[in-house]
Amino acid sequence: MQKGGLAMSIKVYGFWRSIASFRVRVALRLKGLPFEEIPIDILSGEQFKPEYEAVNVERVVPTFVHDGHSIFQSLAIIEYLDDVQPTPRLVPQDAKERAYARSLALMTIADAHPLTVPRVRNHLVKAFGADAKMVEDWANTGPPKDLQPMSGCLHGACRHRLRWATSPALPISASPARSWARNISGLT
Repeated sequence: MQKGGLAMSIKVYGFWRSIASFRVRVALRLKGLPFEEIPIDILSGEQFKPEYEAVNVERVVPTFVHDGHSIFQSLAIIEYLDDVQPTPRLVPQDAKERAYARSLALMTIADAHPLTVPRVRNHLVKAFGADAKMVEDWANTGPPKDLQPMSGCLHGACRHRLRWATSPALPISASPARSWARNISGLT
């Protein structure tokens, strides 16, 4: 059975609290594609078990598996979904607009997201002897500050492009900022 050009054999290895996994789940639901979700508890280190390393050598979530082909990194998965199932579009088809949407996505994915992942936080503890307060202080250098350029763009001169801000890759950084009780009121 197929929906559009995508066979219905999709698995997503993810973690309920992972922003990247959330992006992929949103994309799949927007496309209307059923998938099997396989939980990987990244807080307990399940991603480092040999069984998961066989699925994803990077040992991160999410891992998207379609017909035995694995893809990691949420933005690559979202773009793949648009390639194999063009409607509804998640990112623009026009090259300039797609690059613009990708640049907004990378504000959250590359700039803010690393501040929230356990492997980065754990590295601070192991490599530099950081305690919980030091790690939290370091993480506070990102959101909400990292959200300000996106907010300015979405509310300023770039407003005509706002429809692409609904891409699952974009608005997700507000989630960790809210979960850490940070003041992001000026960004909405």
